[in-house]
Amino acid sequence: MLSEFPAPGTLPYGGPQVAATRLVPELVQRGIDVVVVAPALWTSTETEFELDGGGTLVAVPVGARLQLAHGMRPWRRGARAVVERMQVDVVHGQNLLPGGIAAAGIAGVPRVLTSRGNMREDTAALYDGIGGAVRAHLRDRLARVAFEGADVVVSVNPDWRINLPAQPRRFEFIPNIVDEHFFAREHTPEPGLVLFAGGDNPIKGWDLLEQAWPGVREAVPDARLHVLGWHGDDRPNLGESVTFEGWVSSRALEDHMARASALVIASEFEVSPTVLAEAWAVGLPVVATSVGGIPALATDAAILVERTPATLGEGIVAALSGGERIERLVAEATRRVERHRASAVATAHTQLYEALR
Repeated sequence: MLSEFPAPGTLPYGGPQVAATRLVPELVQRGIDVVVVAPALWTSTETEFELDGGGTLVAVPVGARLQLAHGMRPWRRGARAVVERMQVDVVHGQNLLPGGIAAAGIAGVPRVLTSRGNMREDTAALYDGIGGAVRAHLRDRLARVAFEGADVVVSVNPDWRINLPAQPRRFEFIPNIVDEHFFAREHTPEPGLVLFAGGDNPIKGWDLLEQAWPGVREAVPDARLHVLGWHGDDRPNLGESVTFEGWVSSRALEDHMARASALVIASEFEVSPTVLAEAWAVGLPVVATSVGGIPALATDAAILVERTPATLGEGIVAALSGGERIERLVAEATRRVERHRASAVATAHTQLYEALR
């Protein structure tokens, strides 16, 4: 598996790392010998580790950055050398970049590519001006190479158009894993408590939620907002109704979800946000902007709103108010999230690998 992966002893950061760290031990439990080859900024030499849940991590040094302008060649060469030495049966690249582009250069074995994000949208959210345009062009070119080199393309969204450049020759929809403890947790909400897990990442839509919040407070005076994933030192002062916290573990996120009355996803773009399915597993109502792949996943299972402060605020107020409509949405979400169980996701991958082998 060619994938971003956290350094031993550190928490996974971002959707791709979370997804990989959840998938690997499930595959190991099913008798698959997994070697994760990961680009690493934190080591200057190739280093091998045994993972706690089983499997092996091989960290490939990539210098100060992945060197997008040079086609990620050091990473691609290092990953290819490890794969050839290991004599593997299947290569699985996680995301078009960096996993897929490395897999594209490996011949003689079946190649699987899982697309978890959208290269262009993610780049546009992080960079603007000429720098952003150049990065978007370079990423698009490399992503096309990764896409064309795959025998099977997997997406975490059922609509391939959300994050792929063309219709794949063979396409599979396999959702993200939701940890089992989310399913086991009882939802005991505190009235008026709203959870937002996007932090200060621009694409996650904090600016929109900040504008919507005064209207929510006007309609629901005791409403409170807890923000997770905030990394910057500059935290807005919105009074006692809004609190901030940094990146948290999966268990801590579960605790927050179990106490919340609503989860807000205010993103500019999403392919398949893991927090959406985690909230479904807990039984937490979700309010989400109708962008990217969210409608394909969440229609009739969440409150979907246009991306304006007024409509977002109205959606939050509706979720906090509860009622028959909210109960129907949560019931459908509970049914739909079964596909996200680790057993279902791991079985889908195992069957795919066996067919290719």
